[in-house]
Amino acid sequence: MKPRKKPKKENNERWLLTYSDLITLLMIFFVVMYSMSNLDKVKYEKIVRSMSGAMGGNSFFSDITEQSGSPKEEEKDEFKDLKEKINNIASQNENKDEIVATEYEKGLVISFKDGILFDSGSDILKEESYNKLYEIGESLKGTCSYARIEGHTDNIPIHKELFSSNWDLSSARATTVLNFFVKNGYISPEKICSVGYGEYRPVDTNDTESGRNNNRRVDIVLVNSKFEEIEK
Repeated sequence: MKPRKKPKKENNERWLLTYSDLITLLMIFFVVMYSMSNLDKVKYEKIVRSMSGAMGGNSFFSDITEQSGSPKEEEKDEFKDLKEKINNIASQNENKDEIVATEYEKGLVISFKDGILFDSGSDILKEESYNKLYEIGESLKGTCSYARIEGHTDNIPIHKELFSSNWDLSSARATTVLNFFVKNGYISPEKICSVGYGEYRPVDTNDTESGRNNNRRVDIVLVNSKFEEIEK
């Protein structure tokens, strides 16, 4: 006589699968709601893309992105508005070409001729430069873009005790401008850096005084989010 088989126990824990799915969806929902309340549209887009990939390209997340508008378009509009504001500020200056805002593929570049900010061979801001920097700082306040301050010089060797090379001078000047914007609360320290290029990234010839004057500059580069990770 064959032994009688014991009846299989009913699985009473299946509800845990449904419960865990519900908790996961609730967590995703609250993360998305938080992201939507965050003013940093670029970060929001990254979170939504990540969520969408994790959920197998769920159309729910795609719909949210479309409804919220394109962060890239908003960023482009922000650069356009900033360019107009900066150039309006520059137009109030006697020498209008000393401050110029220009849009490039990688973002917006606000370029200062070094004479408007510094005396020759110095990394100390001129007293008369503060008003322009305050105006520009107010325009940049609240920007979501990553900012890089670049120092540039001509190719004439420097003869100063404080700086052994043009590279040192350009780095010091870039850091001075960075400190101005951070200390006055215009740009978050997490979203800004400084770099000195010395004479090695000229925009004009170094064979003429006019060309060298154009090469001596400090640039504020607001980086397009598409290139942000590369530029950091």
